[in-house]
Formats: sequence, C-alpha cells, structure tokens
Amino acid sequence: MNHIKLQSLPRQWLDSSPLAPFTQQYLEHLERARYARSTTRIYLCCIAHFAHWISIERLALESLDEAVRVRFISDHLPVCDCPFQSAASRTISGQPSRIYLRCSVPKTPFL
Repeated sequence: MNHIKLQSLPRQWLDSSPLAPFTQQYLEHLERARYARSTTRIYLCCIAHFAHWISIERLALESLDEAVRVRFISDHLPVCDCPFQSAASRTISGQPSRIYLRCSVPKTPFL
C-alpha cells in the first residue's frame, strides 16, 4: 500500500512508539482485507493515538493485550485531552486497536 499521510503529530506518536515496527504489517493487513484508503488513514490515526497512550503509560510491547486495549477505550478515551484527537478516534478506536494487536503484535495472548 502506498504511504498513508498522517499529520505530523500522529506520525511522530506512531514512529516513536513500540508499535512502530509493526505499522507496515498492519497496513498490509488492511490492504489485503480491502479497507478503503480513507478508512485505513482513520484507523492509522487511531493507532497513533493508542501508540501515544501506551508510550505515556510506559507499557511494554509484551504487556499489550485485550485488557490494555479495553483500558484505553474505557478509561482513557472518555477523559482524553491529548493534543490531537478526532471524533473518529473516540468512536472507532476499539476496532483499529483490536485489528492491530491481532495482526501485528507478536504473542498477543487473546488471539
């Protein structure tokens, strides 16, 4: 898939996170599943937000599981004051993070 353009802050969040090595694999998964380019971009922004949060929380890659994903959605999103957020991030972050963890992060216990 061609490079998906993100605004600079979400790109920085993603590129500096523990998830960075798995981004291409995630994009390839979405392409194989025939997600629209616009949906892929929204999902990538949601993953950048998730990546920012796990960096702030200092969570190790090995600790990322369903409980962490649910904590992000249930505890962080309702009170989120991150500098870059969107309605889409609040609305659909569950699906992109679930897909990301399942297709990208090795040894995810809830797969």
